[in-house]
Amino acid sequence: EIKTNGSAPVKQVEGEEEEEEEVEAWGNKTQFLLACIGLAVGLGNVWRFPYLLHKNGGGAFLIPYIIMLCLEGLPIMYVEMAIGQYFRGGSIVSWEKIHPSLKGLGMCCVIISSFLCIYYVMVIAWVLYYLWVSLRTSPAYGGCDYTDDVCCTHDKTLYYWYAVVLKATPSIDDMGDGPSWELVVLLILAWIVTYLCVFQGVKSTGKAAYFAATFPYICLFILLVRGLTLPGADIGLTALFTPKF
Repeated sequence: EIKTNGSAPVKQVEGEEEEEEEVEAWGNKTQFLLACIGLAVGLGNVWRFPYLLHKNGGGAFLIPYIIMLCLEGLPIMYVEMAIGQYFRGGSIVSWEKIHPSLKGLGMCCVIISSFLCIYYVMVIAWVLYYLWVSLRTSPAYGGCDYTDDVCCTHDKTLYYWYAVVLKATPSIDDMGDGPSWELVVLLILAWIVTYLCVFQGVKSTGKAAYFAATFPYICLFILLVRGLTLPGADIGLTALFTPKF
């Protein structure tokens, strides 16, 4: 028989109470709130969402987006957090406690999250690379001092991305000059930062949330102010948000 003693559940066995194994918890409610806020903001808000908005009808895209956000996105997010808090466990443990046959669903959640982390950490390495080159007095991709002047003149930033950053080759069989050691070092650095954020569980994650949750919003605000003060910003906003059904 399971009874509760205050906030911690206990098991009563033959008249004796045996407390369950203590589960790690957030340091305080602020850490949990900041972690949730940080989960909602990422590179996609700056990089992917404006592109999808412009590609799929501008303001018209916001109508189904807001509807699905209210009917599906937010409720599922709330249910996911509620399940995790109620069972005080990760995906595998929580779904297994709901029903043993759902353990596979929890394993799928972990596998998907693993794939997401693998490619997203690489994206962070790219961000660190561009952060480093942006500290120069002039943009690294501002000139046409590369071998292929035609590609460089056509699209300087795109050429710099493929030829200089990625060192992309025409086919997968062509290894080129080998790996880009700058990206290898930055990828290792990104994984080290990721490890430092999670190696103590919610204890380290909660502390990292103070920075990880607030810094993206600061960057978004800076980009917003910068974008609104650029020449022709009103024209760009009109073209972005004008509904195209």
